[in-house]
Amino acid sequence: MSSTKTCPSCQAQVPLSAFRCKACFHDFAASKGSYGPLLVLGSVTFMTMVAAIGFFISAQQPTDQAIFVDQDTRSVVITTQYRSGPSTDRIKFDEITKLEHVAHSSGGYSIVAVTGDGRTEISTSEHPMYAEGDRFAAMMGKPIELVGIVGAEKPPEKH
Repeated sequence: MSSTKTCPSCQAQVPLSAFRCKACFHDFAASKGSYGPLLVLGSVTFMTMVAAIGFFISAQQPTDQAIFVDQDTRSVVITTQYRSGPSTDRIKFDEITKLEHVAHSSGGYSIVAVTGDGRTEISTSEHPMYAEGDRFAAMMGKPIELVGIVGAEKPPEKH
């Protein structure tokens, strides 16, 4: 077994325990594949990508929403504010098949417009909204159903 090693830079024979070549000062520790800088670069790249994805996802989340039932245009106008700017959707009364007055199991109530494409909450409250639901139903000329409300009957109206 040899007690020397060959320097990869100058081919000189140096002791096995040497950290540097005495002829050309080649650093043997650096030539063993130091991955430190590469690991740091990879970590920074990964963190940058995670931050960019997080920013992209948060930019897609709405920050505010306003819903307006407009009798003049016979439509429900939904304006959603995103960080990148506002977006407006419109559901025409003709597209709405019915309204639902929904009692949520977690508490709270909502008036929901049901279309062939899905359901859109148009009003929410902590209390039942019988009068508001009836007003929307009359304005749109649509039936309204009670959903998730025990007894599924409206209380008698007070005169």
